[in-house]
Amino acid sequence: MKSGRRKSKQRRLPAFAEELISMAEDVLSHESPNPQEKEKLRHWQNQLVSSVSNLMDIFAAHDALQKGAVWEEPFDPHAEMLLNGVLVAAFMISSHAGENPIKARLVRESAAKATQARKAKSKKTNDLIQEECKRFDHHQSWATNRIATAIHPSLNEKLKSQNLPSMGISAIGKRIRSFRTNVRSSN
Repeated sequence: MKSGRRKSKQRRLPAFAEELISMAEDVLSHESPNPQEKEKLRHWQNQLVSSVSNLMDIFAAHDALQKGAVWEEPFDPHAEMLLNGVLVAAFMISSHAGENPIKARLVRESAAKATQARKAKSKKTNDLIQEECKRFDHHQSWATNRIATAIHPSLNEKLKSQNLPSMGISAIGKRIRSFRTNVRSSN
């Protein structure tokens, strides 16, 4: 990493800056970020180091003035921009390199809702198939594919009316086989 620190002053950065730089280095060591993301992350690292170092100089000058030192240079008028640079870099690094528990929870909840919706659609489809199969209860000896072929047109009409995807004969046959297996195993 290219350091934005001044060579004449080998001061250590505050712990929060060191932690953010470490987080960024950890992400940069993985293969998942693309080259543009890595470039931006390095830019934010350098901005953080540079801005924090310059703010540390301002704080040192302020401390010297408080102790009675004579300060010959004008006070740095860019302090607000430096502070803004620190905050932006810190935010960008933490949002790209840090884990966000709220976002992780939202992703989990979204996945759970999608799974629940799929299960509800599957249950509706199964219920419709079983309803259609009741017409053929007296034909227990019929092969599954024969029943699937017989119910295919009317089932797909019902599925369409329920805004569910239509099914092919082989898919209907698989569902019927699973129902028959479940009935046999429960007896």
